[in-house]
Amino acid sequence: MWIDRILLVGRFIVKEVVPLLWKGACVLMDNSKIYLGEMVREVIKEVGASLLFLLPYSLEFSPIENFWLKLKAILRIVKVRNYKDLIYVITSAILKVSQKDIC
Repeated sequence: MWIDRILLVGRFIVKEVVPLLWKGACVLMDNSKIYLGEMVREVIKEVGASLLFLLPYSLEFSPIENFWLKLKAILRIVKVRNYKDLIYVITSAILKVSQKDIC
C-alpha cells in the first residue's frame, strides 16, 4: 500500500511539478516518507531547483491546530445533527475564532 502511494506521488512530481520548475526554483516539502525517495530529489535537482524540507511537525508551532481546537470546541457545544446546520455553524464558528485564539 505504501509503495503504491510513493509511486503515485513520485509520478505526480515528475509529470506535474517538475515541468513547472526553473533553475533556481525552490520546492518546499514536508517530511513525509513519500517524499524522501532519491528519485524525487534527483528529478527536482536535475532542473536546477533546490529542495527544502519543513521542520518536523509540532503542535506547538502550528497555529492551525489552535484554530481547529477552538472550532471543534464550538461545534461540540452546539451539537449539530444535520448538514445544513453544520454548514451554518462552521461558518459562524470560523468568524468567532480570533487572532488571540490561535496564537
